[in-house]
Amino acid sequence: MTRNHNPTRLTASRRALRVLASAIVLVATAVARAATPTDCTDFEWNMAHELDLFRTTAHPVRAASEVRAAPHLDAEQLYEVTLTAQDGVHFAVPPQGHRVVEGAHAGVVRIGVPAGGHYRLSASGPVWVDAVADGEVVPANSFNGHARCTLIHKSVDYTLRAGSELVVQFSQSPSATVRFALTAVPAAP
Repeated sequence: MTRNHNPTRLTASRRALRVLASAIVLVATAVARAATPTDCTDFEWNMAHELDLFRTTAHPVRAASEVRAAPHLDAEQLYEVTLTAQDGVHFAVPPQGHRVVEGAHAGVVRIGVPAGGHYRLSASGPVWVDAVADGEVVPANSFNGHARCTLIHKSVDYTLRAGSELVVQFSQSPSATVRFALTAVPAAP
C-alpha cells in the first residue's frame, strides 16, 4: 500500500500547529502576568515596604457611611475595605476630588497615628483618598501613582502629628472594594 502525500495538506497542518502553539504561548504569558504583580518597579520613591505589605493577606473591613460609625484601624496593616454607594456617604469634609465616576463607591474609616512623622496612604485602585484631621483636610506632601502595578495604584505622602486621629475618606471608586494601608515612611539613612 502506498501513501499519497498531499503537500498542500501538510503545509496547512503545519500552519495550524504553529498558530496553535503561538496561541498556547500567548495564553500562558497572560496567565503568568495575571498571577504576579506587573510593573511595580517604577514608583518615584522606594515602595519596597508597601509592596511587601500588599503581598500579605488583607484584613477585611466595611467602611462606614458616616464618620461617627467609622471603624478604627491600625497603621502598618493591610485592609480590604468594602465601600458603599457614594450618594449615601456623609463625609467629614466634602471630597477634594472632582471627577465623575458612574456608580461611584465611597466610605470612611479612622486610623490612630502612633508617632509623628511622614506616612504614606497607599491604595490598590483608582479611588480618591482624603486624609482629614481635626475637621480639616491634611495637605499631601506628594503623590506617587502607578496604574500598571497590580498591587498598588497610588500612594500619598503626609506629615502627621503623633496621637492624632486620621479620618480616611474614600470616594469616586469604580470598585466596591479597595485594599489600602497607612505606613510610616522609613527614616533616610
